[in-house]
This record gives sequence, C-alpha cells and structure tokens, in this order.
Amino acid sequence: MFFISVALAVCAKEVHIDASSTREAPRTLFEITDGVALEFSDSGSDTWTAPFTVPFGWANRQVMVRIGDAEWNITRSVEEGANDLIVHADAMPQDATIFSPPTIRIRDVYTTTTRIADHYQTQIGVVVKTDALNPKQCRILLDLVRPDGSVAFYDKRDIELSMRGEDTLRFITNIPDSMLWRPGKPILFTLRLNNRIEGRIAETVETPVGFRTVEMRHKNLYVNGEPFSGLSELPSEYVMPIPIDTSAEGPSRERGGNSSNDPTQLAKFLTPVRRTYYTTQLDPSVLVYSLTEADSANGINLYESYLLLKSLSGERPVIYPWAGGEWNTD
Repeated sequence: MFFISVALAVCAKEVHIDASSTREAPRTLFEITDGVALEFSDSGSDTWTAPFTVPFGWANRQVMVRIGDAEWNITRSVEEGANDLIVHADAMPQDATIFSPPTIRIRDVYTTTTRIADHYQTQIGVVVKTDALNPKQCRILLDLVRPDGSVAFYDKRDIELSMRGEDTLRFITNIPDSMLWRPGKPILFTLRLNNRIEGRIAETVETPVGFRTVEMRHKNLYVNGEPFSGLSELPSEYVMPIPIDTSAEGPSRERGGNSSNDPTQLAKFLTPVRRTYYTTQLDPSVLVYSLTEADSANGINLYESYLLLKSLSGERPVIYPWAGGEWNTD
C-alpha cells in the first residue's frame, strides 16, 4: 500500500491522496500514446518525487497518473505549469506515466462472443464515463480491423451522460468461424475507438482483441465448441493466477491463523481479484483463472473471491487447486 501527494511547485501546496479511496476503478490497460513517462528520485523516508508539467492544452481535460496497473485521477490537485508528484512507498515506483484524457472519456471495453445457430456473434461493450458536473455528449466511432488491415466492421453511437455519469454502448457484429481465436492459431483483430466531442476527435483508443468461446463440460475445457484440454492438464500459459499467496501463514483457520479465513482481511483478497480480471479481460489466451498463486489454505475470503471472480469472468472457469474438495473451484 502506498499513497500519493501532489506538491504544486508554484504555490508549494501539498495535497495528500489516500490510494485506498482515490484509486480509479480497475479497467483494461490501454496503451497510453500521448502520455509522459515519470522519472522518480529518492527524497528519503520512503518518499519518491517526479516533476511533471501540465501544459495549457490539458485545460478542460482530466489529469491522471498510472503506476503499474493502478491509476489515480489527480485533476483537482494540479495546476497549469510545473508540479511535483510525490509517492510514499517502500520502493521506487515503476512504469509511471502522466496522461490527460478528455472529461467524457472511454473508460473500458469488454467483449462477449456467443454461438447462435451456425455463426458466432460478438458484442463489444464500450464503457463511457464523465467527470463533469454538467451533462456531456460525445460520439464513439468503432472500427474493427482484421489482421490484414482491412475493416471488418464499422459503427458509431452517440451518448449523453449526466453529472459524473457512466454508461455502456453496445456494438454487435458476426465473426466467421475461420477468424475465431484458437490455441495454436491466435487470430487477433485491432479494435480502434475514436471519441468525437463537439465535432473533434478528442481521444483514440486501440487495443488487440480476439474472439472465442470457452466452456466446461465434465471437467474438460472446450474452446469454440471443440475439446481442448482437461483442467488438470491445461498448459500454464492459458491460466491466469490471482496474485494472492498466504502460504507462509500456515493452514490454520483459527483466529490468528491464515488470513484467508479472517473476514477483516477481505479487501486484501477482493482487490487483486478485481484488478487482475479487469486488466486481463480482453486477453483471449486467458482461458481459466486460478484463485491464488500457491496453497493459501481456504476460508471465507477465498469463498468470497471465488464468487466475485465467477460473477465477473462469465464463461471462463475459476479453479483453486488446493480447495481440498470444497466448493470454491470448478
């Protein structure tokens, strides 16, 4: 756990931000194409400082910082010109970028593929969010580009959001069987989204996407309706573990034992579940989620983690190899 403060170089104002309450909701980590990498220096006492500049062109936009797979909206804490980002942590922050999306912006994307009769249909959900205190409108333009560069699908939708609102636009198209993602034939499209505000493109998002179905039948995994592997023989490159490991705390479920059975520690389990799911949801090679990285005993927190991950992952199985016959594993 660490927290961020922003020191404004002009007025020497320092604003502390508690990461547990101000961190943005997890989402797909789109590539930042117009951001600025931050370079930190050691300020002592587990404090790291990175200077950055807010240009005039960022007026009436948001200012956000991404460190690793976590993001913060620091718009209210900065001003035009020179600023210092101060991070309190026990190690130097890595992979840190400052960037400026529009106030009404593309927050996330998801896809769902289903077989209908003799063809496959994909729904592309585009989550749009605004931080404005008044209604905002935009138009989302979508291009789905084949690996050869040709456009497979194009559409556009208008959306209006009220104060600090969020909603999802849904686009539907058919995918030929020959263009589905498969193990050994990982076909990827490029999803390109343009956010047009008041007639101008204010934001562009591009991300690779693959389309496939996955389901469990009698402990066997089927991809696009075809048998692929038994769960016990599934290659590790298709399994995404949640970064939870309490194995060092021992097997005890008694008070003071493993935190997997301590309800006061629930957030320590649910937070990495959400972050891992949302940052990997568009990766078609993630066929199965594993609740932990190692034998972390079992208990109420892993039960709740399983239920949360099942509610998010849809068709993807969730396994806990150390469940010991309990119900929180597929």
